[in-house]
Amino acid sequence: MSHVKVVLFVSGKGADETKYKPNSDQSQWWGRHDALVRSVAAFLFGPAAPAGCTRELVLIFDEDFCVMEMWIDAISSAIFPSEQNIISAWKDATKRLASSPNGEATTSNLGLNCRIRAPRKSSAPGKLENRSKREILESIQKSCSMEFLREHGLNCSLSVALKKVNRKLANRLWHQWKSKQTQKGKTESTQQGALEDILSKLLEPSRVARDTGDNDSNRVVAGILHESGEWELPVWGRKIPPKERNNPLQACFFLGAVRDMSKVEKGCLLKVASRKEVPLVKVRLGPVAEFTSKILTVVAFHQSCGVLDQSLLKLMDGRKSAGNDQQDSISRKRPREKQSSQTKPVPVPSMHIVMSVPINTNNLTNDLNARTRVLWCIIRCTV
Repeated sequence: MSHVKVVLFVSGKGADETKYKPNSDQSQWWGRHDALVRSVAAFLFGPAAPAGCTRELVLIFDEDFCVMEMWIDAISSAIFPSEQNIISAWKDATKRLASSPNGEATTSNLGLNCRIRAPRKSSAPGKLENRSKREILESIQKSCSMEFLREHGLNCSLSVALKKVNRKLANRLWHQWKSKQTQKGKTESTQQGALEDILSKLLEPSRVARDTGDNDSNRVVAGILHESGEWELPVWGRKIPPKERNNPLQACFFLGAVRDMSKVEKGCLLKVASRKEVPLVKVRLGPVAEFTSKILTVVAFHQSCGVLDQSLLKLMDGRKSAGNDQQDSISRKRPREKQSSQTKPVPVPSMHIVMSVPINTNNLTNDLNARTRVLWCIIRCTV
């Protein structure tokens, strides 16, 4: 069994319930929710994964480090991925998150599953002045680094910590921690630390694979998807034997949604992958920049054909056997140079698509509640 996980870096706040307005058509453009919904529809509701294989889509919001994981049980039984349905699921998840005691909530809406994790929260020092010792220690253990907790003997259960310090000492330790955080560069360091924690969890064997009963897909390989990638994913021109398609493997792809990944995001990913010894390569599906939803459509198609994860693995194995990436990359670029020097005109390929639409023109409408599944399919095909 193989599992494919796509991680999208998204701008904005993910845990803010007020940002999601499923019943207002104009609000779909807020925070580019329309583009995110298209990405969800393209990947999770696109070409079905092979039998026994799973896929998962993850959103990381860059303002509050909220993480939203999504997967479906079966396309045939899942809701139709309209903006209203998808954004309703997100809003429901954020509502449950607000009342969750462990900073995590999971919702399931007609086959679409959404798991959301709360961002890191920290309180200002002055806000703890009138709180009890227990509340102060809870904030310390939730916000402070493990090194700080070990230094002061607080890397223990809350019940034990309550016996170690009094309220005055707890309040002083809290102010000490906050003063360190105000030093130059500490804010960026804290953000990078939060992002590294998130990426470290995402590069572990998937919870979705475990939830669906697979205990063997423990090998994780990763790739950064971008048109500038030096290596093109070798999915064309080769047939993968069935026995290779069934090898336990988890492929994790990272890219930006409606934007490129930032230098900080790339740096954190490279650092975490190296620390966890997860193979990571920057690849492309083609040399031209495309909409995120179109990229995910291609990713879903390659997985449905059983060539995606094994092609990524073959590319990484090929890089290792080459021994010299620079020399190998030069050899891969030579065909392009030869093609550019040819004077013989190359015919430009063209493709026409004709759709037979089972709908009457009188049923065309911009009313969200009156749109049928057929009309939504026409919109998707046009996009």
